[in-house]
Amino acid sequence: MITSNPVSAAESDDTDARSVSKRKSRDLLRRDESKAALSTAGIEQQNLAEASLVDITGPKQRTERWVTIPAADDSTFGYNTDENIAEVVTGSNSVVRATPRDGDIVVEDLRIGDDTTKRALQTLELSAEFEQALQNASVEAVEIDEAAASFDRESGTTMASVPAECGDGSDVLLMAEIAADDSLKAVYGLPSTSEGGVQLQANSGIECWAGCISFGLLCSNVCVPCVSVPTPPTCAPCAVCVGITAGSACLRQCDLPKFW
Repeated sequence: MITSNPVSAAESDDTDARSVSKRKSRDLLRRDESKAALSTAGIEQQNLAEASLVDITGPKQRTERWVTIPAADDSTFGYNTDENIAEVVTGSNSVVRATPRDGDIVVEDLRIGDDTTKRALQTLELSAEFEQALQNASVEAVEIDEAAASFDRESGTTMASVPAECGDGSDVLLMAEIAADDSLKAVYGLPSTSEGGVQLQANSGIECWAGCISFGLLCSNVCVPCVSVPTPPTCAPCAVCVGITAGSACLRQCDLPKFW
């Protein structure tokens, strides 16, 4: 289970390994990914005096260390000091995330929630490409009620996660990337760790993916069910919350099947 453990901030310099000084906070805010996230979110003011450390513990006791700083408009800035990821949580269903990738900064301005999911499912229902992907994956039934989606306002891309049952009785979480013009960019599959009564290795399927992703501040609670018991229904909300950048990297790392 993921647990968030706040650590009190320090006002002085970095004399305590678990403290956050104003100097350290300013250094993090000056980094390119931090400036990109804050600029995209439209946040100019931060309360350095209330900076704190938050440890987020996920599967296999892997812990993410985040520095969090309260900001304007009831938002929260966060920085993952291990992965150099900056986040600005602007609401219960919205987050801006900036991640270094290949010498550049990838920024996602994500919106999640029922309205986003409804629009994504309507698009997939009308997509001949998605129908072909279902056939490629030998899908017999999809669990629409368990689906989830996020929309990236920066790229115009929608990520939809749809639990499904295959013809052999196995379960899979379909991850569909929808372009800004509503065309289908890709469909990956996260197989359940148990297929047809045969237990898969821990480094394969949905368990591999759940152990790879970076949760972030907004998604820590959303991902609790997924990392505790990785299944297509429990991981659907987590998959769209972590965003395309983090999620797609783990899809490739875990060598998961691509159906479109």
